[in-house]
Amino acid sequence: MAKSVAALRDELSKSELQKIKSTGCLDIKRKVKITGVPYEKKDQMNGDSDNEKPQDTKIIHFQRHGEGTHNVLYTTWTQAGNTIDWDSKDPKCNPLL
Repeated sequence: MAKSVAALRDELSKSELQKIKSTGCLDIKRKVKITGVPYEKKDQMNGDSDNEKPQDTKIIHFQRHGEGTHNVLYTTWTQAGNTIDWDSKDPKCNPLL
């Protein structure tokens, strides 16, 4: 019986994850630098929309952008001489499904 697309994708994902783990790309500790600016209280009388929030509230956004496993998979796949059929639903032709 033929494997489903989802089963093939999962199988490929697991094998690629093992390859990535074997390179030591995962679990690398890196320094994190957090920067900020002083919070400025809004004028209660100027009609700012922030007036609905408590005036001592600080909003902190943590953002991280890093290389995902899909980036490594793409590089590994194409460096091996394989092409990607972007329109294909077959994970053997498009491993990034």
